[in-house]
Amino acid sequence: MVRNKFSGRLTTVVHNAGLSISVTSSSERGDRAAISGNDEVYSYYQAVYTQCFRRLVEGALRCQGLRNVIALSSPGCNLLMQPQLFYEAPGQAKAAMEYLVRFYARKLAPKGIRVNCIIPGAAISTDAWSRIVQHSNMTKDMLEEQIVQATPLRRWVKPSEIGGLAGLLVSDAAALITGQFLIADGGAFLGRAEHYGADAFSPSDLKH
Repeated sequence: MVRNKFSGRLTTVVHNAGLSISVTSSSERGDRAAISGNDEVYSYYQAVYTQCFRRLVEGALRCQGLRNVIALSSPGCNLLMQPQLFYEAPGQAKAAMEYLVRFYARKLAPKGIRVNCIIPGAAISTDAWSRIVQHSNMTKDMLEEQIVQATPLRRWVKPSEIGGLAGLLVSDAAALITGQFLIADGGAFLGRAEHYGADAFSPSDLKH
């Protein structure tokens, strides 16, 4: 598509995959993974995050003009944030993807290509959030209030704000930023982690 529509030129690529089997997203392979057990679930998430990100970067390098790569991760997948205890399989995959962000940032720096990662907080007006609400035993208002109370700025993240942050990262204002992980969650990672991120909608809250 890049070759046909943009004459092979690609300046920025963003890995924006985000799913949770049987909650936020589903696919034939995801459904099989949920049935098969831990090993298949692990392989599924590795394919979605680690392998997909690597293939995306390697594919983008075959285009002309690449200058920026951005990955989106989740709370609790790096050393700065408390791990989510039931976020094992996707958490490991995103942690591996975050390693690849640092790896490619160092490898591609001599070519002038910058690689960074955004870690967003909870955003209310997304398809993923709608699916979480559908699968929860808590009401929509209860879930939303729980997130707000766990966020020092006392508000949700707007998808447009994550887009704005991505825009900043690819701009000249961020010319010296590479290999970094920018947390945009209203300060929720600073404390009360047990009430934030994936833990805010634990399996005990989901319908069976």
